[in-house]
Amino acid sequence: MIVEQLKTPILLIAFNRIDSLKVVFAKIRQVQPTRFYVAIDGPRASKGIKEVTLVNEVIEYIKNSVDWACQVNYLIRKENLGCKLGVSQAITWFFEHEESGIILEDDCVPDLSFFYFCQELLELYQNSENVMMISGDQFSKNGIQAATDSSYYFSHLPHIWGWASWRRAWKQYDLSVSDWPKNIEIIKQNAELPEYIWKLFKENFSLTQANKIDTWDYQWVYSIWKSKGLVISPKVNLISNIGFGNEATHTTNPESIFSKMPVNPISFPLLHPEEMIRNREQESKSYPIVFPTSSSSAIIRFIKNPSICKRLLRLFSRKPGAKPRG
Repeated sequence: MIVEQLKTPILLIAFNRIDSLKVVFAKIRQVQPTRFYVAIDGPRASKGIKEVTLVNEVIEYIKNSVDWACQVNYLIRKENLGCKLGVSQAITWFFEHEESGIILEDDCVPDLSFFYFCQELLELYQNSENVMMISGDQFSKNGIQAATDSSYYFSHLPHIWGWASWRRAWKQYDLSVSDWPKNIEIIKQNAELPEYIWKLFKENFSLTQANKIDTWDYQWVYSIWKSKGLVISPKVNLISNIGFGNEATHTTNPESIFSKMPVNPISFPLLHPEEMIRNREQESKSYPIVFPTSSSSAIIRFIKNPSICKRLLRLFSRKPGAKPRG
């Protein structure tokens, strides 16, 4: 594909892993965004000088590697905020400056077509209030939804390994899920998911509100469902997570089916769905993979705390939790 300078701003969220960062940064360098935002969480005090050195290495690498003409903005924390505040505050900071943009973490490697997929759809749906997010992830078999003719479909599942959104959508974000569980029936009705999946989210919305999970993304799921929002899901998988391994906090199993998933470039011009409605048939094809109902090594991306894994064992499946940011 022809690579042109990206007009859409990018937020890169980083921490202490220089090797995966370099791979993600190389992709960003290829599209040379005109506006580039970098948020780096601070080192954990409990990890001592070793982590201070790692974080500083990340900072220096990025500052010395932006070699194209662009506006660069940094949010560098001196102390570690962790996943909940570190990531959510970085995204809020990003949307304080931009109306829309792309968000990548330092272990989520995009296919180059992901950037232009997001750029086109951010513009197309900028005034569609019910469309709240564009995902780069496709978790169906082989990462391809062969049954759909369109380039993407609308879903209720906000997968966040590479995504894009608008300031108008992020304004709906509720970090504390403040009105849970009094509106539980409204959220359940809006989500319209199989009961076994709903049980997972119901329990973890409660744990999130009780501040027992250091995460930011359950709140994003909650906010989208509360707003009856739609998520754009690509026909093919556009993101490969390379962060599984010993250096990860929870995604330590490199044999996970979610580790280094293959990507496929999306074709242009994009073919748009005829209607702006949820495609239940296509969405449901990812359920057995993302939300396994039997013993499996699959990871459910939304979980960020190892204690939740124990609860999931009791519910339906063994699953390693996803890496928190910090």
